[in-house]
Amino acid sequence: MASSVDDLSEEQGRRMDRLKEETKAEERELARIQESVAAPPMVHLARRGGRPPVDGEIGETEDVIKALRSAMEAVLGSADMLRTRTAERVVEILSPVQNVKFLGAATRLQLRIRMLGLQKEAERRVASRVMGRDVKLPLPDLEAVILKLQKEFDD
Repeated sequence: MASSVDDLSEEQGRRMDRLKEETKAEERELARIQESVAAPPMVHLARRGGRPPVDGEIGETEDVIKALRSAMEAVLGSADMLRTRTAERVVEILSPVQNVKFLGAATRLQLRIRMLGLQKEAERRVASRVMGRDVKLPLPDLEAVILKLQKEFDD
């Protein structure tokens, strides 16, 4: 945040620090919930020792997996809400000009993440086609593409 918006007032800085602390506390709570939700079903599956389910265990295993999936979807929904609320609060704290800088930086970050994901996906596809050998896919210089996109956003 500080690298994308370097002209925060003291009050904005204090509000941002408070927001960071509140967000960290909520993230820790979500992590605690996620761990408590995931642990019981995983223990149940681990007790089987990796052996395939038999007779009544098939339905039981499917029920455990469904419950885990449902609980994890709820945790992910809560995490999405936290991200949305945090972004909304950041936008409330910043001035319009600062918001443009912040949202531009967030967009550049998202583009970088997307480009890295595409590169890794392409590398995996090529490697799997070459009989398991680890082969890198020749791609355009992603750093140059990102820098070009950054320049366009900055202009």
